[in-house]
Amino acid sequence: GGFESIVLPFDAEIKAIKEAGFVFEKLETITETSIRFVELEEDEILKAGVAYIFRYAGTPSDDRMEVTFTGRQNKITDALVNNDGWTGTFSAMDGSQIAGKYILNIKGDMMQKAGSGASLSPYHAYLELPSGMNMSRMKVIHNALVTGIGNTTGSNGEGERMYNLSGLEVKEKQYIKGYLVKDESI
Repeated sequence: GGFESIVLPFDAEIKAIKEAGFVFEKLETITETSIRFVELEEDEILKAGVAYIFRYAGTPSDDRMEVTFTGRQNKITDALVNNDGWTGTFSAMDGSQIAGKYILNIKGDMMQKAGSGASLSPYHAYLELPSGMNMSRMKVIHNALVTGIGNTTGSNGEGERMYNLSGLEVKEKQYIKGYLVKDESI
């Protein structure tokens, strides 16, 4: 299934939803080029006002799936948590409200910069980068820890590739001061 972002105005347990095949992830880190999420454990909860992403990992029986979240302690908040620019909204955003902010694509592999024609539904999340960081998109990493780079040549023979020490591919024009792996050497 595709990825969605979510921010709820109440704490919600996810154990039963996870057992039904849904996977929830929370923000771990944001770098200059990527945003990394890690999977929530079964006993964790979705905290009120905190932004998460989720997807259905099972085999859907229908084109549309519905998820019901049950609040804990009937406590509702209108406060949103801003976690290094990763936050959400309880109301719809469009036009200049969402333009320039980054929203998750359906594949869950990129945060795309929203244009003035974009919109974001209530209870969804977005990323707002600090001024000076102006990219069209950011790579999204899920539960992946880079332990090494084994091959810098494309499998289709396209030639050498370059990576930073976080394992993220960089283009020569994107080079930022630091170490790069090029042709399997630093």
